[in-house]
Amino acid sequence: MLPNAGQFATQLGALGVGTGDRIVLYDNAPHHTATRAWWMLRAFGIEAALLDGGFARWVKEERPVETGAANPAPATLAVTPDPARVRTRDQVLANIVSHAEQLVDARSAARFTGEEKETRPGLASGHIPGSANIPYSSFFNPDGTWKHPTSLRLAFEDEGVEVERPVIATCGSGISAAVIVFALHLLGHPAALYDGSWVEWGAHPDTPKATGAA
Repeated sequence: MLPNAGQFATQLGALGVGTGDRIVLYDNAPHHTATRAWWMLRAFGIEAALLDGGFARWVKEERPVETGAANPAPATLAVTPDPARVRTRDQVLANIVSHAEQLVDARSAARFTGEEKETRPGLASGHIPGSANIPYSSFFNPDGTWKHPTSLRLAFEDEGVEVERPVIATCGSGISAAVIVFALHLLGHPAALYDGSWVEWGAHPDTPKATGAA
């Protein structure tokens, strides 16, 4: 889960990231983990961009690469936490009653329904009641690039999610939920992320849990 603001600023500053720098994120991971880094930066008030298609596309297009460790000069980074981008377990519990925000789960259908059992000890199977399920892979083309905005919107609408209404994204551990947040960002709509996600919710004895389709 998110570190505190001081730790975040210190660790990024040690990587040479300073206030006002242009930040472009990429990964080479099937879970599109750069979106989590993007969300973390935005949660602390820092603008950033994603490299569409990530490192795999960069290499496929025969663009320059280098090897070896980076040795950046330390920098100073100012952060401004933005609580509107984060949801806690208590806030999600309250939302189950109020329905003020739509819950969207980025996990696979099998994990969402509970058909596939969770592997972490003590973690229940299923999903948060009232959630829609849109697996994070739904937002990407076969080459790993993001789908066209029209297709992104359809992915939400096909599951009954109104992109103009507030959304809380969730997943297993807060990683792939950031894909949902970024997809909505591409459509011009901000969204929040439940940082604890199912690892926290499914392990808590008092949280309501549902199984089966949405």
